[in-house]
Amino acid sequence: MNHKKSRVLAAAISSLLSFGMILQTAAPPPQVYASEGIRRESSQKVSDWTFKAADNNDQTAVTEVVKSDAYLSGLEIKGGSLDKPFSREFSSYSVVVGHKTDSLTIIPKIDGNAAVTVDGKAAGSGQAVTVNVKTGSNVFNIVVKGANGKTETTAVNVLRNSDPDDVYSVPYRSQYHFSPQRAWCNDPNGMVYYKGEYHLFYQYYPDDMIWGPMHWGHAVSKDLVHWEELPIALYPESDGGAMFSGCCVVDKDNTTGFFGQGKEGLVAIYTQDNGDKGQEQCLAYSKDKGRTWTKYQGNPVLRWEDDRLLDKAFRDPKVFWHEESDQWMMVVAGGPLRIYSSKNLKSWKLESTYGKKTNEGIADQPADSARIYTECPDLYPLKVDNTDQTKWVMSEGGRYYRIGDLKQQNEHWTFVPDSGYSNTNDNISDPSSYKNDDTYKMNFGPQSYAAQTYSNMPDSRTVMINWASTWENGYCNNVSEVTGQYGFNGFFNLQNELTLKQIDGKVRLVQKPVKEYESLRMQQAKTELKNAVIPEKTDSSENLLSGFQGGEYEIIAEFTPKTGTREVGFKLRTGKNGKQETVVKYNVQDETLIINGDKAGVFPQGQIKGDIKSKISKSADGKIKLHIFVDDSIVEVYGNEGETVGSLAVFPDAKSTGAEVFSEGGQTEADITIYPLKSIWSDKMSGSTDPANVYLNTETASSSVKLGETTTLNSTVTPQKAEQKVSWSIAGNSGKKVSIVKQDAGSITLKGEKQGTVIVKAKTSNGIARTMEIQVDGEDEKLNSNLSGWNSVGGQWTLDANGYNSNHKDNGFLISSTKTGSDYIYEADVTYQEGNAVGLFFRGQSPNSSKGYVVNIDDPEHKGNGSTRIFTFGGGTGDIGSRVKYTLTPGATYHLKLEVRGNKFKFYINDSLKLNVTDRNIKKNYAEGDYVGLYAFSGTGESDKNIQASYQNIKVTPLVVGNPSVREKMELYSGQSIQLAADLGEDDYAAAYYESSDPSVASVDDDGKVTAKRSGTAELTTKVTYYGRTVYLKTKITVKTPYVSITSAPSSMYEGQSANISAKATGVSGNIVWKVDNASCAYISSSGKLTAKKAGKITVTAKLKNYSKTVKVTIKKPYLKITSYRKTVKRRKSYRFRAKAYGTSKSVKWSLSSKSKKYASISKGGKLTTKSRKGTITVYIRSGCVRKTLKVKIK
Repeated sequence: MNHKKSRVLAAAISSLLSFGMILQTAAPPPQVYASEGIRRESSQKVSDWTFKAADNNDQTAVTEVVKSDAYLSGLEIKGGSLDKPFSREFSSYSVVVGHKTDSLTIIPKIDGNAAVTVDGKAAGSGQAVTVNVKTGSNVFNIVVKGANGKTETTAVNVLRNSDPDDVYSVPYRSQYHFSPQRAWCNDPNGMVYYKGEYHLFYQYYPDDMIWGPMHWGHAVSKDLVHWEELPIALYPESDGGAMFSGCCVVDKDNTTGFFGQGKEGLVAIYTQDNGDKGQEQCLAYSKDKGRTWTKYQGNPVLRWEDDRLLDKAFRDPKVFWHEESDQWMMVVAGGPLRIYSSKNLKSWKLESTYGKKTNEGIADQPADSARIYTECPDLYPLKVDNTDQTKWVMSEGGRYYRIGDLKQQNEHWTFVPDSGYSNTNDNISDPSSYKNDDTYKMNFGPQSYAAQTYSNMPDSRTVMINWASTWENGYCNNVSEVTGQYGFNGFFNLQNELTLKQIDGKVRLVQKPVKEYESLRMQQAKTELKNAVIPEKTDSSENLLSGFQGGEYEIIAEFTPKTGTREVGFKLRTGKNGKQETVVKYNVQDETLIINGDKAGVFPQGQIKGDIKSKISKSADGKIKLHIFVDDSIVEVYGNEGETVGSLAVFPDAKSTGAEVFSEGGQTEADITIYPLKSIWSDKMSGSTDPANVYLNTETASSSVKLGETTTLNSTVTPQKAEQKVSWSIAGNSGKKVSIVKQDAGSITLKGEKQGTVIVKAKTSNGIARTMEIQVDGEDEKLNSNLSGWNSVGGQWTLDANGYNSNHKDNGFLISSTKTGSDYIYEADVTYQEGNAVGLFFRGQSPNSSKGYVVNIDDPEHKGNGSTRIFTFGGGTGDIGSRVKYTLTPGATYHLKLEVRGNKFKFYINDSLKLNVTDRNIKKNYAEGDYVGLYAFSGTGESDKNIQASYQNIKVTPLVVGNPSVREKMELYSGQSIQLAADLGEDDYAAAYYESSDPSVASVDDDGKVTAKRSGTAELTTKVTYYGRTVYLKTKITVKTPYVSITSAPSSMYEGQSANISAKATGVSGNIVWKVDNASCAYISSSGKLTAKKAGKITVTAKLKNYSKTVKVTIKKPYLKITSYRKTVKRRKSYRFRAKAYGTSKSVKWSLSSKSKKYASISKGGKLTTKSRKGTITVYIRSGCVRKTLKVKIK
């Protein structure tokens, strides 16, 4: 595929055809080939439609090829295994080795007298040669040169796998979408099922992360889910011819003659791109299940010069066996579509072309054929669901499709679209005028391109795969800034099974992910919500998925929105504080399915911003079905069981694993099942927890930061199970080019302080390190400005010590890419020399567009008739206010100052106010605009002089009038009031109006005074009109009922004790009144001091106005508890008696009765000492007024 050209199929088709389209009424006679591929010139007259090479029965004489008289008779590999036993039948072999294998030993065996080299090293028969094996693809050639001087070459293709613990657990590596381990990939090619294996070939450049000379990469699978990479299948030609896209077929009947009688094999039909020499179709074949390939000696089998349209854009063949005509059919495009037929894949006959509206200039061309311009065409039949009808689907790059029939017209097989598809644009000389307006979208998301279906599928299934990227706006190459440091760029969409279905009276394509993906579901870990009700989204509404965390999963959801619901959907891969999220939602009123990834994470340049939409109807009972797949770098959405499909690449942080389901405007009934999905790489990874590598990325994917701004570097340690902690250091920062704003174990934020470059290093706990250069950018020292990134939009501009200089005729703009906001003071010094007008450009809509306002001084003659004015450019209403006379003096310098506030503009020259205007049509013009620039103009006549002026000291100072604000939330209690004051800037140019959604809950007067009425919620709207703008600010107010709470109180007390009880009033002011319900048991003072009088239960009440709170207190009698004593003791012994007092502050004291003293003694602390006499003693225990008596027997 010629991917250096634009790949926008509908809007930029002229870029796809930049080689030009040469239209002629007759083509020169084509070349004819003998069956073995030796070219000879044609001497016969060829009809207008026959571009054929000789078939297998051609008897043309062929020059005999002299072979080497020595040859390879055996081959042994140590350190790896050949894909098949050695045989003279094969000239190439493949070997796949693990990531730790860094060398192989190759031992050739030779028959005959020969000079042998292995990878350029001299060898002999049976001699071992060791070769170094790099990670990725390697080719080692064994060259045998016989005594007759002829050579024979055998290739050993070796794939050394990368460390799976490293490559498969890096950031943004999709875990169930296939991607090659390393380097760049794009279009899927050669999709075919053969002998128990699915083959996926793909456009591949092994040496970089951006597009380059194309190879065919190769992977195989036994289940359509888990893939094994194999060595590169097709390499570019030695003369530079790249291997562009194509297909594979199973040649079951050996129509090519490549495989021998009764045998079969695989044939690849691909485009060889020869640069300016054009593109041509070639063949390669495999006799060993696709492991190695032989290019057909007779290539090319079809050249662009042989094509009737003589268009060098001639690529991407898709070939299929057509049962009805008993032959091969090929669709090929790159520009206009063509259909060819062949009996043997070598000789091709043109059937129909689709680059014209009529048959003018091409004999027998069907008059009603559609105009179809595309890349990567595909054509396949499908049964219409629940009918016996078969229709043909024309896929146009996987972006659009048409439904129609493949039938004969004027004896030529022609794709005839159903009514409504034929393009009626007569401007055939301008291919860029072609639009795909009459086609259906195959995928409404931007990341899905170059679709191809599998050949030879079992069970007659039709399965399609796409490249999950796009060429639009250079997006695919820009992704290298995001994933390139992890060693890869490119992956593929989910594979979809295709069917046709009647939808709204039309036959439409339905796509569903192949059922094989269900094997990845982790059933035991699924999240299931059945008959759930999603609440209307508010600031306090419940998120039913608040407990879900996941990075790779599948969602099956059925929504039934209730009355009032505007939108329902999901926020996926959400991060903390709402900084990251991918939104998938359904707009109930518009019946539109929407994906939005503006906050998904890292945003590659060229990615589409805003809502990505597709119309899709609710079912008859009001339901909508969504089937969503979320992976580490893509979200794919299937609406209503595949009636519409959208794919959006996203690059969230690894920690962004939250999810939310929401319903705006009302409630929604829902059945939701979420299956975590297993990684297709898990069986390749070791499960080690030791750090294997560390990677760095910035949140913006840029390695530069501007002066005064910040950038954050994040680290990721692989494998994923390893400790993620790193230590940070900065080299080259002695001049404090950056300062550290903050850092932690996984990130560091730097601020640009001084122009220059520093090197930031992250090191793991086991010493593995990675560095990233961070460049601090400032503006060129020649220019004194706080703006940067200047873009010329017309005119000639140069930069020197005087600043930016204009020297041109007509309008010229130099626009800064620095976003300024819409309100500011904009100043510059301009030195005028000659020409018509100088000025400033403001409220620009883009750094690459001149749509905005201009203030200028226009005075070409210097005769007193010059003037200054403000006007719209690139649209709008023209002059704003009146012009004011002003004369320029050549050689003079003027200080220009522009004050921009909403719809009010003030312009000063040398600090003197010249213009003070109001744009009454601001809504029709440019109410907002983030870009400013310089303006210079001169007439375009021969007598007009170039506008020559210099601009310096360019400065923008933002004004904070553009964001009136109010409080977003507030809480009041019934009866309270508060002022809702909008920040309006200058009162002279601003006004506010207030209203409440429910005045019974909270009212608001004309001055913004809010009064809370009763408990509930309401929304306050502040309508602010300022500087010609109107904004509506919302405040959610929650009104609560005031209350009294008791903050401290005892649950129990003892007679005679006192305790302070405290209370707090919330939402009401005044003095709290205290009360007890049983005055005989307790007393409470006005300050809340409670005194217990006698045992019982009381209730204490704290009251303020109509609000009160009670607490219950139990009053107990004091008592003594004996904790240690003996009823019987022995003579002449000592014992320790213990007791504890409750409800008394006095200590416990022990004593004996007077009669007992002759038997024993006891200390006040309870130590009993017995004497020699037997008897019974009386022991007294007391604490304050509490007493207890014990009897103890002495034996």
